[in-house]
Formats: sequence, C-alpha cells, structure tokens
Amino acid sequence: DWADLSAAETWKGLEDILAKYPVDRDHISLIGWHIGGRGALQLAMARPGFFAAIAALYPGIDARPPYPALRLYPQFYQKAAADNLIPFPHEKILPPPEAITDPLERKIYERVSLASRAENLIGLPVHLTDGEANRDAAAERSALTARLAELGAPVETRYVAGALHGNQPPELSNREVLDWLLAQRRPNTPEAFSFVVTNLRDNTAWSARVDALASDLEPGRVRIVRHGSALSITTSGVEALSPMILPEKSESEPLRITIDGQEMAPIPAAEVSGVTLVRDSAGRWSRGCGR
Repeated sequence: DWADLSAAETWKGLEDILAKYPVDRDHISLIGWHIGGRGALQLAMARPGFFAAIAALYPGIDARPPYPALRLYPQFYQKAAADNLIPFPHEKILPPPEAITDPLERKIYERVSLASRAENLIGLPVHLTDGEANRDAAAERSALTARLAELGAPVETRYVAGALHGNQPPELSNREVLDWLLAQRRPNTPEAFSFVVTNLRDNTAWSARVDALASDLEPGRVRIVRHGSALSITTSGVEALSPMILPEKSESEPLRITIDGQEMAPIPAAEVSGVTLVRDSAGRWSRGCGR
C-alpha cells in the first residue's frame, strides 16, 4: 500500500536524491499506473505542495485492510459494476453490495479512501485516466472524481471503459502528455487551501503542519485563508498546528492569526517559523513550543 512502507521508501529515496543532486524542486512531477496510479494520488495527497503535477493512470486498489470501496460508495454501483464492463459483456455483473452501516467500520475505510482527502489535491495539476475494470477501483475513482468536481478542481480526465489491470496506458508513449507533465511548475502556496491529515508522518501541506491529532480514528482537517499578513484558520480534529507562513509585506510586519474564531496576539515576523499553536482541553488556542 502506497500509504505505508512503499511510501516511506519513496520519500526516503526522494530525500536522498534531493540531497545528492542539484534538483529543481519546482519541477518534480509524478506519474504512476494501476497500483502506482493510486500511489501517485496517495503521495500527492500526503504532501500537498511538494509536486509540480501528477498523472494517475488507471489507478488500482492496493489498500490494507482489504478495501471494499463499492460498499463504501454504493451510489456508484451502476458505473463501477456494470458500465465499466461494457467491452466485456461476458463478465458477471455482481448484485449491489450491502452498504457499510457500522460506524467504526465506516471510519476505518474512510481513512483509506482517496475521496476523503480530495481537497489535498486542490491547486495541483492532475491528469487522471479512468477506467480499470476492478469494481472497487472504479467505485473509489468515481467517488474521487465526483468530490474533485464538487470542489472545482481543474482535473484533466480521460475515460477508457473496461481497461484491465496490467494494460499499458497510452500516456506512457504519448509525447504530449509527458511534455505537459514536465512543463508544469510547482504552484505557489494558494491564498486559500484545505487539507486532511490522517497520520503525523504525512502531516505537512504547502506551508502548514499538523503536529497533533485529537483522535486516531478521526482525520484532522485544516483550512487556511490568507489576507496579506493575516491568517484565518479553521480546524477540526486538530490539537496542535504550525502555520509556518511568513508575513508578506515586510520582514518586520507581525503575523496576525484568527483560529476557530479566536484572535491570537500578533506574532513577530522573526518568530513565525518556529510557532506552534496548541489547543487545550477547553478548546482554547495558545502558542506552544515548536515540534
């Protein structure tokens, strides 16, 4: 699963390359297909703001524990279990599965789902080739693309009904797609962005970091809106946060933060990079020690 050991090895390899070679960090793009396509989406969601662009081709399913996406997203049954198999009518169309009703089971699988972290891709150029005929993969992709459309994300999508796991995506030999991927530049930190964190290994987005979560089962959610040298932050499920955003106008201008409706004392520019905000048991925020 690209959320666990494979991801850790990939990040370590990237860190080694960046330390050894003069890599332009604004032009690091990522392409993957089938399970690697899902991995491309997972890695980009894990560290929003790291890549310039991604291409996820026929993204498959390789999640542990076994991930019943069709049960999690039964509203996409028709497309996932029937429409996606049009070129292969001999395939048996399964009956609609029972939806997940147990709250704990739902929480576990929502943590695995790509759709639950779709907002982490906002601001990143994405090319998505949709169509692998795995029913769970199709259900998850449908949920992800629906969520991205709801968020207004500019995702370029190509649909290939009935594509089988192992088929080579045409993009791998398409010069236009590869040129597009290489031509992208890492976007600047958006003036407004949201991100979802499910663990403290993959806890950084753009220029903010979640340092503590309220629960192992509930994801942390953060939205930051910047107005010059002022930040408006809303959170849920987060107990410590490091904004790490420098003032815009001058080195001497303090950073003003309003978090969950609470206005913090202005933070001098020289102290911004080391600031961590901590929530107490009563829900009040205060400045804490950097982690």
